[in-house]
Amino acid sequence: MLSATDDTDGQLGSFLLGYCEWRSDRRPVETKTGTQAYDGYLGQYRAVAGQSQAVIGIRRAGDRLFAQSTGPDSWLVGVLLPPGGGELLPESENRFLERLSGTRLSFSRYFWGRVTCFTAHCQGTEFVYKRISDQPPKAPEPLRRPVAVKLDTELLEACAGHYEFPPDAIMPGGLKLTITREGDHLVWRERALGINFYPESKTNFFDTIGGVQLTFLKNDQGEVTAVIARDDIGREHKGVKLRGAAK
Repeated sequence: MLSATDDTDGQLGSFLLGYCEWRSDRRPVETKTGTQAYDGYLGQYRAVAGQSQAVIGIRRAGDRLFAQSTGPDSWLVGVLLPPGGGELLPESENRFLERLSGTRLSFSRYFWGRVTCFTAHCQGTEFVYKRISDQPPKAPEPLRRPVAVKLDTELLEACAGHYEFPPDAIMPGGLKLTITREGDHLVWRERALGINFYPESKTNFFDTIGGVQLTFLKNDQGEVTAVIARDDIGREHKGVKLRGAAK
């Protein structure tokens, strides 16, 4: 049986492959800034109207500055920051570089010096976040590593089948897919896409790439009737199991 790895490791790998804008040979020279000045950036910042309503918090840990999502998450925060947040390296007094993604944050101030907002520069686009609180976020709790368990073949086979997801805001056309068993795990099959899911319990499964979790629902007779797919930012989609065995 394959050993389970942290689903966040997979998210981080996908993030680096998809969004990282710099390589080691292009890394900017870090500017040493008085750490007391960091206190002026601390707080919560929300995107301006018309953009993502996710909130990004700025916190300090000793002489290091960090940015992390603290409100309703969205795809945009996943582009601007790595999973769990990222460290900000100073390039100048008001300009910082997120260490992994290459996103640059430029802070703006009133004429008397108070920081009012920042602009995130990412992939040629600017996103403005307005300061809404001086309270810095708490450091995120260490993420739990899911551990794969071994299930009997019958339990895995019971989850296999064809599933249909109704249309919603994320999937306007709905979705039909097949889940099959392969050895000690399940495979989510959608057209040419195949994603491996490993059991964490008799009903809960996790993948090692995108942070998606599957929870299978059963009726009073113990038959699997539906599956809830939960993505890495907590959105849930319920698919009903159709009659007929998976091929």
